[in-house]
Amino acid sequence: MEQRIGFATSADGTRLAYAVAGRGFPLVRPATWLTGVEHDAGHPMWRHWWQELARDHTFVRYDQRGCGLSTRHVEDFSLEARVRDLEAIIDHHGFERVNLFGHSHGVPVSIVYAARHPERVHRMVLFNGFARGPYAGWRPADVQDAIFQLIRSSWHEPKTRRVFAVWNMPTATPDVIEATVDLLHEITSPDNIVDLMSAATHFDVSDYLDQVRASVLVMQSTQGEINPAERNRVLATLLPNAISVDIDSKNNVLRPDEPGWEAFVSEFRAFCTAPDSDIQARTAAHAEHTLSGREVQVLRLIADGKTDKAIGVALGISVRTVSNHVKRILQKTGTENRAHAVAWGARQELL
Repeated sequence: MEQRIGFATSADGTRLAYAVAGRGFPLVRPATWLTGVEHDAGHPMWRHWWQELARDHTFVRYDQRGCGLSTRHVEDFSLEARVRDLEAIIDHHGFERVNLFGHSHGVPVSIVYAARHPERVHRMVLFNGFARGPYAGWRPADVQDAIFQLIRSSWHEPKTRRVFAVWNMPTATPDVIEATVDLLHEITSPDNIVDLMSAATHFDVSDYLDQVRASVLVMQSTQGEINPAERNRVLATLLPNAISVDIDSKNNVLRPDEPGWEAFVSEFRAFCTAPDSDIQARTAAHAEHTLSGREVQVLRLIADGKTDKAIGVALGISVRTVSNHVKRILQKTGTENRAHAVAWGARQELL
């Protein structure tokens, strides 16, 4: 893939290396630490991704702060810093409006940017990400700490990097895994990896979800282990204009020889190229079968044991409106009563 590498500067002075390829409507991918613009354009882990994303777009991706050709020695890996980096990249290129592709750690960054700059985001595709990081409620702290300790103590050993390569692509062939082992060694230092991952474990963008106005396609690998599929599906429930699509895969980074990749490409192209009216119709149809953000709020208050009157006071709506929400919740969840709906919500991790 032919690309042009350049540099932009974030608000705190951090230099950000970016790569531009393709032609068309701008598509920007917020950074993750597994990529490096200098090495991965022809790498078997990412080559098919970048070729596809640049097919119909002016595709811009950039190295995470602390990684690749971007400034390596940085102290701030916070969510705010990463959102400012995305702002700097988009502003540097003079894009008035863009599509965003958020993957893994890039998902919460995309959500915050879209919420803060609704006029600048047309559509957004989110894949295998999360709204709340592991420490915000879903992965035991001792497990995460063990991962960090492994990275700090033995990242220089190929066998450790191989663990992470296989974790991201369990179905990859041995030659792809070994090439990825080498790539991971080039991207950044063990300390930066731990600092990046540690910061992300505390991300929580739940309060931004209902502020996103862009049309959103949320896709998730059904058997992925890094960011469980159910956490991605929750995004589609809480985002106002979202569609959720399952991708049959075990991989966090899809392989070109698996059916899941073909499904991803088909959904991605259709979503990015369809007329607004088609996307709006599809989103509306999806909303008929998923809880809205308001309905999730009502369900959570039901789980707290509140009456319809108390829910109405808490949300500033009438008791009749609350009753209508409850009826729709039961209908959409296929449950018979409030207790069963709460149990359903708990299984879906909505509570």
